[in-house]
Amino acid sequence: MSATAEEVDVRRLRQALMSLGSPPQAQRHHVRVGLLQRSCAGILELAPKLAAMEAATSLDRTQAAALAAVAASLAGLEWGWQERIPPGAASLGFEFLLSDAFEDPEWESLRLLARGAFTLMRAADNPRIG
Repeated sequence: MSATAEEVDVRRLRQALMSLGSPPQAQRHHVRVGLLQRSCAGILELAPKLAAMEAATSLDRTQAAALAAVAASLAGLEWGWQERIPPGAASLGFEFLLSDAFEDPEWESLRLLARGAFTLMRAADNPRIG
């Protein structure tokens, strides 16, 4: 069975929200494997498509509004997401994993928005996620 472009975008949004809503320790690991970077870029890439996804009934109005809030928060970070990620992320050691990266109030606010949006986006076939 082939997925539509909108279904793929919804899956990408769910994965991105899961990473953005994760605890700081998990996010530091996500940085090492590139997941957090893909998640942030994906949210910002798909944000302009939210209205079209809503029109195609891939998202409802509440979901689209929650995702727009996450995208706006991510885009409006005083200290941007790219600046938070050290160069050579794949080779970061335990010092980074045990650091306090992604534990500041601004990022915590983003994390809570992402968790709320993820809960709204949970799949009908898996209601326990979120």
